[in-house]
Amino acid sequence: MFTFSYFISPHGFGHAARACAVMNALGKQAPCHFEIFTSVPAWFFAQSLQVPYRYHHEIVDVGLVQATPLKEDAPTTVQRLREIWFPSQAKIAQLAGEVCNAGCQAILCDIAPMGIVVANAAGVPSILIENFTWDTIYSAYVADAPALQELGDSMAEWFARANYHIQTDPITRPTATAQSVLPISRSPRTPTSEIRSRLGISPTAQLILLTMGGHSAEFLFLAKLQQLPYQFVLPGNWQSEERRGNCLFLPFKSELYHPDLVATADLVVGKIGYSTVAEAWQSGTRFAYIPRPLFLESAVMEEWMQKNMVCSEILQQDFEQGTWLYAQLPALLAQPRGQIAQENGAAQAAEFIFQQLLTPTRSKNGLFP
Repeated sequence: MFTFSYFISPHGFGHAARACAVMNALGKQAPCHFEIFTSVPAWFFAQSLQVPYRYHHEIVDVGLVQATPLKEDAPTTVQRLREIWFPSQAKIAQLAGEVCNAGCQAILCDIAPMGIVVANAAGVPSILIENFTWDTIYSAYVADAPALQELGDSMAEWFARANYHIQTDPITRPTATAQSVLPISRSPRTPTSEIRSRLGISPTAQLILLTMGGHSAEFLFLAKLQQLPYQFVLPGNWQSEERRGNCLFLPFKSELYHPDLVATADLVVGKIGYSTVAEAWQSGTRFAYIPRPLFLESAVMEEWMQKNMVCSEILQQDFEQGTWLYAQLPALLAQPRGQIAQENGAAQAAEFIFQQLLTPTRSKNGLFP
C-alpha cells in the first residue's frame, strides 16, 4: 500500500478536479491511500474519488481571490496570503508531523507550495503538478498589488525545490526539466442517455451547460434563456435543485457528477478554466469560452483549444449582456462535435510518479524516494 499526502489549492474546483483524477489513476496502478490537505469542500472528494483517503480541512493556499468569476481581486489576495504565507515553523512542524504519522511516502502538490515546504520538513519527496504556478499568475497583477512580487518570488523558490515536476497541457510556462503530460481530467461515469433521463431532458433536445468552474455567478440574462428553444443547466451556489421552464439550477453539491454533465451537453459555456477545458476536451464537447485577459493562463489555453477542440470565443461584454444568445448561439450549436479523447494525462502522470518513486536513484534535491 502506497500512502501519499496531497496539498490542493482551493482556487475554484479545477485543482481539486485534477488532483482527484491523478489519485484515481494512481489507485488503478497500485493500492493507494491519500491524506488530503485543502479547504476545498469535503463533498467534492466524496463525489469524485474512487480510492481510500482521509480529508484534512486546512487552508494551504489562497490562489487568486475572485471578486466575481471573471474579475480578480489582487489587494484582497495579498491580505489573505499574508495570513498563511510565509507559514510559521509551528504550522509546518504540525503538518509535517501529520504527514509522518500517516506514513506518507511522498507529498503531491496542485499547486499549493506549502506542500513542498512540508515535504522538506518531513523528509519525504515532493511532486509538483501544474499547468501554471502562482508566481507566474501574480506577475500580471503587481501593478495593482506590489506585494505580490515578493510573495510570488518566495513561492517560486519553493516551486523550484520540488523533487519531481509534472506539467499538464496546456502549459502556461514550459520547464525543460519537467515531465509533460496530456490534459488531466476526471472521466465521465454514466451514459449520456441516463443523465438526460435524470435531468428530464429528451434525447433530441439541445442541452447547454453554463458553468463558471466552481465560482458562483449572477447571470443577468436569465430571463432571455427562457425565450430560447434550448435546455440549460446552470450549476452554482443554489440552495437546492430547481427547474424554471427550460432552465435547471443545480447546487454545486449535487448528486450529478460534473464530468457527466459536460459529456452530456451539446455545448459548454463558461470562463476559461483548467478542469472545464480538460473535461470538454476529454468528451469532445463544444466549448464557448469567455477569456480572462489578465490571467496569464487564459491566452495559452485559448491558443491550445483552437488547435485541439471545437471552440469559440464569447467576449465578456457580450456574455454579460446576453447578446451572445442571439448573435452566436445558433452557430455554436451548428458546429460538429469534437472527437472523444483516447488518452488522459492522469494515467501518464501516475505512471511517471511510480517510475520515479520506485527507481532507487537520488533526486535532484538529495532525497531518496
